[in-house]
Amino acid sequence: MKTIRSLARLFLTVAAIALGGLAPARPASAAPVTFLLQGEVTFADGTDASVAAGTPITVKLVTDPAIPDGNQDATYGSYTYSTPGYGIFAEVGNNTFESNPASPFFGVTVLNGYNSGGDRYTAETSHLLENGAPVDQGFLQFSLRDPSGTALHSDHQPTEPLTLEDFSEGEFIIHTGNVTIIATITEMLPYDLTPQEEVQQLSGRLQSLVDQGLLSSRSAKPLTTMLEVAGDRLQDGQLDSAVNLLGAFLNRLEALVNAGKISAAAARSLAEDVFVIIEGLTG
Repeated sequence: MKTIRSLARLFLTVAAIALGGLAPARPASAAPVTFLLQGEVTFADGTDASVAAGTPITVKLVTDPAIPDGNQDATYGSYTYSTPGYGIFAEVGNNTFESNPASPFFGVTVLNGYNSGGDRYTAETSHLLENGAPVDQGFLQFSLRDPSGTALHSDHQPTEPLTLEDFSEGEFIIHTGNVTIIATITEMLPYDLTPQEEVQQLSGRLQSLVDQGLLSSRSAKPLTTMLEVAGDRLQDGQLDSAVNLLGAFLNRLEALVNAGKISAAAARSLAEDVFVIIEGLTG
């Protein structure tokens, strides 16, 4: 572990210098927050045989408390996400539904007594994938409502799971045009991504840069390979090798910035996530 920590400190220091100030700008407390939602289907239409009333559903909701509020009203919080890695990821029966990382149109709304209408928490995405394929029209939505207005205490995004018992209504809806699934959510729990999941999430963000034309496939390929191998090393428990690979990722990122192959802003975003993973591995 001492070797791993030494490597981590070296890579973090070198990267902070080499990337020209691209060291993490966000504090540790502003890292993504993931909630695990569990419940069961109450209505299903257009689904395969693996989904029916009573089928369990699991949903991951990934948010970031550092996203700025787009509404100045102190009772109406509006948070819009355009960065890959955030959103809604649902599994039900043999099916998966998730925010499309190539075009993450995801938002969170927190109403705390807005217009004396009680409290409401809503997370919704309208750009999604169904079993890995893009959906032209549809949405995923998780919502909680409390007409009494006592469940929430601010219009900020929560950093801890909300107490479902404080809300009179809570449901999760999947609609893709052909498929409609409505589920009752019975549990909202904290969820810590494993290092492997964090690396996978980073790979998705890297691919989205390629999809958006912000990074060429040729430039992205070695970065993607490093992340794939790092994930394999983590799964095998080879932490020192994984840290080495993440450090090499940062070095390659520096080279791409210097060569003008990726913008400093995009590189900073990727570097921040790598820093978080390394710090998590080294404690």
